[in-house]
Parts: sequence; structure tokens; C-alpha cells
Amino acid sequence: MKAIILAAGKGERLQPLTKNKPKGLLKLLGLSLLERNIFLLKEIGVKEIGIVVGYKGEEIIRNLSFNLSSQIQLYFFKNPHWKKGNGSSLLCAQKFVQNEDRFLLLMADHFFEPKGAREFIERSLKEKGFSHLWIDTSAAPGINREDATKVKLEKNFIVDIGKNLKDFDGIDCGMFLLTPEIFPALKKAAKNNECTVTAGIKELAKKKHLKAEPIKAFWQDIDSFTDLKWARKKLLSSIRSPTDGWVAKFINRPVSLFLTSLLAETSLTPNQITFFSFLLSLASALFFFLQNSFVAGILCQLSSIIDGIDGEIARVKFKQTPFGSILDSILDRYADAAIISGLTFLSYMQKPSSLPIILGALALSGAPLSMLFKEKFKSTFKKTYLPQKEDQIANFLFANRDGRLFIIFIFSLLNLPLIGLLIISINSHLLTLNRLIQVKRNL
Repeated sequence: MKAIILAAGKGERLQPLTKNKPKGLLKLLGLSLLERNIFLLKEIGVKEIGIVVGYKGEEIIRNLSFNLSSQIQLYFFKNPHWKKGNGSSLLCAQKFVQNEDRFLLLMADHFFEPKGAREFIERSLKEKGFSHLWIDTSAAPGINREDATKVKLEKNFIVDIGKNLKDFDGIDCGMFLLTPEIFPALKKAAKNNECTVTAGIKELAKKKHLKAEPIKAFWQDIDSFTDLKWARKKLLSSIRSPTDGWVAKFINRPVSLFLTSLLAETSLTPNQITFFSFLLSLASALFFFLQNSFVAGILCQLSSIIDGIDGEIARVKFKQTPFGSILDSILDRYADAAIISGLTFLSYMQKPSSLPIILGALALSGAPLSMLFKEKFKSTFKKTYLPQKEDQIANFLFANRDGRLFIIFIFSLLNLPLIGLLIISINSHLLTLNRLIQVKRNL
């Protein structure tokens, strides 16, 4: 499938940011708006993308003329009459999709949640012969409803569209799956001096050739500084992990998301952050062996927070890789082993007996079980194990990795390493036993 991105506009409401650059090149957490749409399309399987440029178009071409991968190809189309409206921009790319049954159309100043885009395409492709529009039927936060393009529905057909509709059923989200019928519709609208995509879409709506696809996923039209702030907020919120326990959700994530918002603007890679988190874990273990529990605890919790940033950066900048996921998992296991060994050593030095050694052995054997269970569950049942839904006891035991490290942090600050070791050694095995019981019951 091919896609067209319209990036010819000036973005006057975002001046002075757009005084010397087109809106599509504005940065949002380390990537330009255009790059976000390109990587989004690449992620959902689009291999050829046409980009229509106008205002400062050469700058867009120069900035995007890089090798994304062998799986995607960019084509640029210049619209010297971009001031007439975005309909004239779409007409400039007609030849690019003239042999396609359907093609995607996006606006450069919109961004979308990948899962929503994937759902929109999957649902739209089920019905041939119609064009489709992603609409928002909810009161989504951050959307300027007065300025938004609105749609009127009859069942699932769009029968009217425009910014001035008083009676409407949804908001145009700016992503279309169109048939070539849009081009004669645009030309017809242009004869009436209406050169916008909306005018062409309106012609399709009159014939009941345009269907609405209500998708529950975040999106954002970026026309103002307020919109830009909302886009940043939604993007950061979207990269939270659904597997977060209480500690990660309420303690680690607020800090890691703030740091991610800063680090996303740098060239740091997720794998580099993974290694840094691992080094902090080794430093924590070292201070346990040096019998400085306070510093060891601080470094332990810091490594836990930083451990969340690599995944956040990967998700926010489309840099998730199978190798990165495996590397993070392996280094986490080594980090746990180092910290628990140090904690066991300190506990033994404070109270020499067989108890710290036994508890250390239990903790070392129990720590990997949480991740091992989740991975085995996913491979067996073909779905992600979500502790918040499947297993509420995990929240009370603090036996997930973020919970274990937080317990070590607290009891290290109190210089009670043996208590911390006792809790994590028991909790990890209790959690595993409880999960086995739950799986057995469900089966």
C-alpha cells in the first residue's frame, strides 16, 4: 500500500517556530512531525510514501533525504500553488497513486497512536469500493472542537463534513483511506474555487461513498502551541508500560518520563541507556560489598528508574528492536544477581550465620521467576501477562523487579539489609506459587 503525506502548509499559528522552517519539521520529543508519520507508516507496513511540499519545501526534502531502510521509499512532489489549499497538494501526487485501488492520506501536522492507525487500516480494508475516514466520537482531551473539522453521520456513512457544522457526530482525525475517486471530486470542487481536501471529501460524502471509522486511540492535530503541549503530553502518556506494578506506576514512571522527555532530544540510544542502568546496578552491588548500604540503596533505586527509560526512548522514537529487548532482559538478570549478592554479603557481615546465605540463595533463585513466568505465559497462551488484571496479589507482594529493587532501596536506607533480603526472598516465591495456582484455575 502507498501513502501520501501533505506537508505544504506554512503553519502561521505556530510562528515564530515556523518562521524559518515548515511545520512538518517541528520537533516533538526528538523526532520531527514528518518523521513521526514516516516511522508510523513504516511500522504498519507501508513501503512507499509520497510527500507533497510547498512552503520551504527544499528544506523538507533536504532533511528527509536519508536512508530509512530498504523497506521504505520516499517520493517528493512540489506544489508551487500550495497557498490555494491542501486539495491542490493532493492533486500534485495523483500520478503516484493512480494505479492503486486505495491509498492512505495523512496530514503532516497530525500524529497518531500506532495501534489506532493499524486498527483503522484493518477495519477500512474489509470494505472495498468506499473511502474511509478515522473519526473521533468522544470528547478527546486536547482537541479544539471549535476549530476541528466535524462530520455528520447516517449510520456509518459520512453525509456532511466541515468546520462550521452545528449538528455533528464526530471529529475528522486527519487519516483517510481513499479510492482514486477523490481526484475527480477534488477537481469538481476546484471549479467552485474550493481547493481543500475537505471540499473533495464532501463530494464523496454527497454520494455516500465515504464511511466513518470511529477509533478509540489518541491523535492530535497540531495547529497551535497549546496543541503542541497536548501532543507532548499524550505521547509521553502513551509510552507507559501496561505491565507496570504500583512502584513503577506511581514512583518510577513519573521520574523516568520526565528524564525521557529530556533525553529524547539527545542522540542517546536505548541500548546505551540499558548499559548505563546496568553499570549503576554494578555500582550498587559494589557499595554493598563496601558495606555502605545508604549509597548502595540510592544507586539501586536509581538503576531501577533508569531501567525504564531505555524502553520509553525506544517507544517514543520508534527504536524498538528484538536485540534491544533481549539485551535489556539479560542485563537485568545479571544486575539482579549482582545486587542480591551484595545485599547477601552485607547481611552476613552484619549478622554472620547461615540465615543470610539461605535467604540469599532463595532470593537469587526467585528473582528471575517473575520474568520467566511472563515470558513462558506469553509463548504458551499467545498474549501478554498483565499483573494488574491477572494477578492483583503481585501489587501487594512487591515481587516484580521494580518492587524488589524498591524494597532493597528502603531497607538499605534504614541499614536493615537482612530484613530486605528476607522480604524479597519470600515474596518472589510466593508470587510464583500464586501465579501457578491462578493459571491452573483458569485452565
